[in-house]
Amino acid sequence: MRFRSARSLFVAVALAAMAAAPPSAARDAAAAKGDAYRSLLDLDARLLTVGWRLARANAPFCRHRRPSVGIQLIDAQSFGDADAARASLGLSGDFGIGGLAEGGPGDRAGAAGIRELVAIEARPVVDLTQSEPGDYRRTRDLHDHVDKLLSRCGLVRIDGLDPEGTLRRVTVAAEPVCAGRFEILTNTGVARSDGRRVLIGDALARKYGDAEFFPAIVAHEFAHVILRHPITLKGKRTMGRVRHSEREADRLAIWLLANAGYDLQIGPRLMREYLRSRDVGVLDLTHDAWDERIDVMEEEIAIITDLRRKIGDARVWFDWSGCFPMSRDEAKPRR
Repeated sequence: MRFRSARSLFVAVALAAMAAAPPSAARDAAAAKGDAYRSLLDLDARLLTVGWRLARANAPFCRHRRPSVGIQLIDAQSFGDADAARASLGLSGDFGIGGLAEGGPGDRAGAAGIRELVAIEARPVVDLTQSEPGDYRRTRDLHDHVDKLLSRCGLVRIDGLDPEGTLRRVTVAAEPVCAGRFEILTNTGVARSDGRRVLIGDALARKYGDAEFFPAIVAHEFAHVILRHPITLKGKRTMGRVRHSEREADRLAIWLLANAGYDLQIGPRLMREYLRSRDVGVLDLTHDAWDERIDVMEEEIAIITDLRRKIGDARVWFDWSGCFPMSRDEAKPRR
């Protein structure tokens, strides 16, 4: 069976419009589609930067860790119209570097100068996946290959072409992070986790990616990844268990934000400025009300604030590993 990436649906409406449009309109539609491809990569980089910051800062306390270089790889075939994607992104082949975590190892090593990916450790990238074009597993295979190399030797050599077509090589040394990946999904406005990845909808990232509370969205979903909620709930998904997992994620998210140096009040701000208007009250059987979720977050903020006061250093890292996972009673709002 051939699986197609969600990105393959991204251009369906544009293609239909172009087929019936006059030449000038078709050109405008093609330009808009090209801008959309580049916009997606901007969203990837923005999410990866926030995710890297959270994952790197909390690595000492995560049970599941992996070495990472903070690089997001892309496959033109995953965009549906591969020819248009290549033209827009300046690729002659399918694979490229889509995003870098700002300040991460790849960024510091100069990987930003590479647009098209040619080889990894001298092996052509086309030989590193057996999945068919259009299958989302092609990029997953490349990322898995890089992860294996990093686990074995702690660094990876990447060969690629810069925007002028000149062959460049960078060697990137990895740093430990909490295990997990961060990906933008197209044609959706939701945020979720599948237990291994933080998945942020493109509509959500476009509208709120620059909002101060955006890292709190990522931290909440990353907490689900760290605690393996979607995996442990599989086959045991009840309303009570899901509500407990959401409370745990709300609490852990505050610690993740603290270690990454974010303002802790962006957690409660997320509830007031984003979720309050979307709260369905008693009709939501798996989440507490927005104000109750603020109470839970404020309880964790108070603990961290008191620790900072006693230590006298606001930049200290906090070991939350002994507090999570929580029992149901521990995770409930205390007031």
